[in-house]
Amino acid sequence: MKLFFALTMTTAMLTTPVFAHNYEADCDVNLEGNISYNRGVLEIETDNGTVLTINQSHNLLIDGKELELNAKQQGAVSDYYENISDAIPMTVNIATEGLQLASGAVSEVFVELLGDSEIVRDFDDLFTEISTEVKARFYDTDGGYRVDTREFNDDGWMNSTWENRFEERVESLVEESIGQILISVGQEMLWENGDIDAFVEKMERFGDNIEEKVERQAETLEDKAEELCHVLKKADKAEYEMQSSIAELASLNVLNID
Repeated sequence: MKLFFALTMTTAMLTTPVFAHNYEADCDVNLEGNISYNRGVLEIETDNGTVLTINQSHNLLIDGKELELNAKQQGAVSDYYENISDAIPMTVNIATEGLQLASGAVSEVFVELLGDSEIVRDFDDLFTEISTEVKARFYDTDGGYRVDTREFNDDGWMNSTWENRFEERVESLVEESIGQILISVGQEMLWENGDIDAFVEKMERFGDNIEEKVERQAETLEDKAEELCHVLKKADKAEYEMQSSIAELASLNVLNID
């Protein structure tokens, strides 16, 4: 029973989401429509099919026709463009750093348990695969940022499936290597002269060290997430001002933030 407890504790360490600090926790963002951004051109497609385009000069086009704007209207359009443009690289950086944080923590657990093994190499391959997907989703061929929310599976602000895939694959790797983990647990116990309590204590210390390390880095991510939330709220405010002051955009309501 104690051996099962030790193994369960170890598996929990491996499968716990280590970057659950998500900006969505502080900033519940929902999209009604789609947003794309590529080579400095922002395009908004509303649920009723209207397409807004804002270029790098902050010119506003609706269904391909440029609008003449007064100073107040132009200010709202410029604020909207600038804040969305700022939010995109912030989102990319949070996603990338969160993935690196998760990868580093889980890899450290695998190495501690199994040393240089096939499962560790499999995990490194997984991290490389998902990192490549992130780059493909968020960068154009020239290295600039690009986004198209139609590529994502839900209506949140650039949520994606790779975090779930990451967790599912880690769980799968644990299941595939359960025999190897049991052997490792047995070997560790031999080093402790068969003392399961000493082994559990050792694993708890290791778990505490991982948790402390992750929490420090997660706090930095949380600060960045709060900053992103602030920028998105400014974009939402600018969207409301556009909706209120430009007759052609009376139905505009793509960003919804609680």
